[in-house]
Amino acid sequence: MAPAKHTRNIHIDAPVAKVFHYLEDPAHFVGGIPAKAHATLGAGEWTPEGVVTDYEVKFRELGMHFTAVFTREEYKVNQRIVDHSSQGPVFTLSVEPDASGTTLTTNWDSSTLDKMLDAIWFHGDKLIEDEFATIKHEVESLA
Repeated sequence: MAPAKHTRNIHIDAPVAKVFHYLEDPAHFVGGIPAKAHATLGAGEWTPEGVVTDYEVKFRELGMHFTAVFTREEYKVNQRIVDHSSQGPVFTLSVEPDASGTTLTTNWDSSTLDKMLDAIWFHGDKLIEDEFATIKHEVESLA
């Protein structure tokens, strides 16, 4: 049986503000998705202050093309971002300081059917580990 919620975390050798700033741009999160998902960032909307309100992610699963619209439901600077996908899952990215940088944690949850399909075909837990490795590399490489 699939777990009720997926949770993953990683240490990044960078201050919280730097990690959060990187993550608040959906292009960075989408860009970290492994190539086999063929994910690209579509249209998006921002407030006059530059905060994302929603954005599209175009991707391919089982040979079919999909577009998911993500709505930014929560945005707490240097703490947490919560994005809700039109396809059901809710993704939470949170950052907090640790002894030598930042701990990035993601939680996501979806319907029971989505969890079963993920466990059989998509392996989202493995994809997020690959994405975290990309985010860690990118953030730590920033000047």
